[in-house]
Amino acid sequence: MSQRKGKSPGGSDEIIDVVEVKGSQVAKSNFFEENQKIISYVILGVGLLAAIYFAYKYLYIGPKEKEAVNAKE
Repeated sequence: MSQRKGKSPGGSDEIIDVVEVKGSQVAKSNFFEENQKIISYVILGVGLLAAIYFAYKYLYIGPKEKEAVNAKE
């Protein structure tokens, strides 16, 4: 019987480097650990911008709109 070159007779054997797979998961967790301060500052900044927007909309513009409607009548 003839066999193809490069293939084992029982099927394909796949070799997985466990260190490489484990290392990729460690690299992801290290990213968040190393940049935790920056990530928290970005989240805090976005929250602060949202708070400023809603405060401007409801505490500054809202009363002026009511005042303008009342002055028109």
